[in-house]
Amino acid sequence: MELGLESGALSDEHVAQIKTLAEGNVDFLPEDATYRFRLFNKISFLHSSVVEDQYLKLCEFLKALIFFHGLSKKTIAKMAGVEKKDIDKILSNPPKKVSDEIKFKVAVTVMALSFYLKDCESKQ
Repeated sequence: MELGLESGALSDEHVAQIKTLAEGNVDFLPEDATYRFRLFNKISFLHSSVVEDQYLKLCEFLKALIFFHGLSKKTIAKMAGVEKKDIDKILSNPPKKVSDEIKFKVAVTVMALSFYLKDCESKQ
C-alpha cells in the first residue's frame, strides 16, 4: 500500500484514507496481519510520543531536578514564573490540568536547568 509521501504532499485519496482510519474503519487496509500489526504499532508510537510521552518526560525531568539535584518546587516555580501549586499539579498522580502556557514555561525552565546541571550528574 503506497502512501505517496515521497512527493511531500498527500493526495485527496490519502487524506480520505487517513480520515477513514481515524474513524476506526480499517476495511480498506490489506488483510495481512503483519502489515496491520506494524501499522498500528507505528500509529501507537506516534500518538504516545506526541500526546502522552511529552507530558511524562516533563514530569520525569522535573522529578530529577527535585529529587536528584535537590531543587525545591518553589525555586523551579519562581524560575518558570509560575506558582508552586502549578508544579504540584503537574507532579500529581494523575496530573491535574494546567494551562498550556504554564506547561510551556515549566518545560522551558526544566530543560534549561537540566542542560546546565547535566555535567553534575556524571560526577555524582
